[in-house]
Amino acid sequence: MNQKIILCLALVLSGLLTGCTTDKPVYPLPRAAFPEPGIYLVQPGDSATRIAKNLCLTVERLSELNPGVDWSHLKIGLVLYYVGQPNLTKQISEILADCQKIKPGMTRAELLKVFITEGGLSTPKHRTFVYRGCPYIKVDVDFTLSDSKQNAVDEQPADTINKISKPYLDWSVGD
Repeated sequence: MNQKIILCLALVLSGLLTGCTTDKPVYPLPRAAFPEPGIYLVQPGDSATRIAKNLCLTVERLSELNPGVDWSHLKIGLVLYYVGQPNLTKQISEILADCQKIKPGMTRAELLKVFITEGGLSTPKHRTFVYRGCPYIKVDVDFTLSDSKQNAVDEQPADTINKISKPYLDWSVGD
């Protein structure tokens, strides 16, 4: 066989095996099946294989994105996710809950259980901290020093949080 024909045949077969040869669905889908980005509503006649092919996913990936779904008993209108949004939303929710644990009146030592110090300009009375799990999530914190005799560069674990900003996103600072 001609090498070009073999190559074309291999490309078509690989598309069939992955369940996505074109951007077109296996069967026509109503617009209502996609109420918002990343969400698919089960339609009459759907199966895991059919849905996966329409969304250009493997059945395994579709199952990973939708744990707990009984694929042998799909109900019309069931919400399915076809991108990683649910995990991202859950992660952000958990991070925000962690950040909200830190309140004025707590100590620098308690703050350091959730955040770490960031480089850049700071004083013992004011510093930017980054979330331990992501250096792009930051808070600005003002402190009341625990010892009136503290020098201008001495940060103490007993320093008290006077004010903490809402978490925000920003690039990392490299000193």
